[in-house]
Amino acid sequence: MRILIICSFFPPDTEIGAVKPYMIAKYLSKFGHTVTVLRTGYIKEKADDSYGDYKKGMEVLTAMGEDSDVAKFERGELIAREQKKKIFKVPKTVDLAARFILQPVITLRRIKNKNYYFSFQQNVIDKLKEKNRSFDIVYSTFFELENIFAGEYASRIFGAKWIMEFRDPIKDTKVINYPGFEVIWNMYARRVQEHAVKTCDLCTCVSEGLAAEFRKLNPDSDIRVMYNGYDSSDYLDKNAMTPKDSEYLTICYTGTLWGERIYGLEALLECISGLITSKKIDKNRIHIHYAGRHSAEALEACSRKNLTNVLIDYGYVTRDEAERIQLESDIYLVLSWNTKKSQGVMTGKFFEGIRAEKPILSIIYGDVPESELYLINKKYEYGYCYEMCRKGDEMDRFSAFLEKMYNEKMQNGRIDYNMNPNLKKKFHYKYISKEFEKWCEEKLI
Repeated sequence: MRILIICSFFPPDTEIGAVKPYMIAKYLSKFGHTVTVLRTGYIKEKADDSYGDYKKGMEVLTAMGEDSDVAKFERGELIAREQKKKIFKVPKTVDLAARFILQPVITLRRIKNKNYYFSFQQNVIDKLKEKNRSFDIVYSTFFELENIFAGEYASRIFGAKWIMEFRDPIKDTKVINYPGFEVIWNMYARRVQEHAVKTCDLCTCVSEGLAAEFRKLNPDSDIRVMYNGYDSSDYLDKNAMTPKDSEYLTICYTGTLWGERIYGLEALLECISGLITSKKIDKNRIHIHYAGRHSAEALEACSRKNLTNVLIDYGYVTRDEAERIQLESDIYLVLSWNTKKSQGVMTGKFFEGIRAEKPILSIIYGDVPESELYLINKKYEYGYCYEMCRKGDEMDRFSAFLEKMYNEKMQNGRIDYNMNPNLKKKFHYKYISKEFEKWCEEKLI
């Protein structure tokens, strides 16, 4: 098959949204298909060389051309910007005032940006057509908005089947905090979203919860779940990496702490505080290893529980440094949410936990039980999932899990854990890509 993948983020960008398009392209190429990737060309996160020879076996085009950030980085003309550690937190009143003033502008700018980037994509697609290039499948991904328009345009130009993937619902993305403009944005976003779901040949979503929401838009559309996943590390040997602090129980979190995630961290700290108070664990024998750009938020949360000595802060690190921290820890922490307004959230950090083959502790903020991560744990027993909306003795069970992990580490100097092989298989990108290949072939029959 000849497959065109349209995405905003792609290596060398380390943005989380760059992972899946790259992995799908990588494995489809290995399966013998002709893969062309059309990336936008700007860098959202920090660019680095952690993906290695990411163009191997595929054609990678840049919509914004040789003057784009990624092209400059690849020529060695652009030094990747460093993400600074956040050493202070903006007061909430100031933050809300700024959002109130700026969000209308941000909303209008986002729609304008869609048109701007789509014009670059459209130009490349037209040139491919002029060269008599052809494709069987066009696979485009949201986030960002322009990829929806580019996907539909390319499928029409080439007479190809269009597969549209949604990492998130457009209308529920948290770019709008000013109520008046949230209504305007959601009206526009819902129209685009409904049109895409009805028009594409196959719509894929990253979770069962999200797929259920999309089926409400058009029950007749072909909507399937294609989870995000993980890939085996090419640059770190996990068999050689063991927790370096034999005298401590170490829990790692390598991600952001915006929005609902901070509540999950607070729940963990509450659990640790309770175990310390009841003298079930030693305050000086447990560490939380944090790597990300929200150091100030992490420190403030620990300060409120008088647990600042528990926090080991690395600041913002590279992709391989983050994996090293994960492999050197005992427990892998995942923070997510499941609310009436936002369900089916499957953070990419969960799949990194599978790759690290560590016991995974998922903490879910929200008001709706039976989250996807909770159900996956029931099936595969990856560790423990604490849903904050559950009352009764749920915190006691959470505490018992953490106490068990602590006692095992103190007694044996390590935690013995064997991950369910079916869990590893289901979420490996090779398996996911094989399923995607079958879907593509099915659409071409």
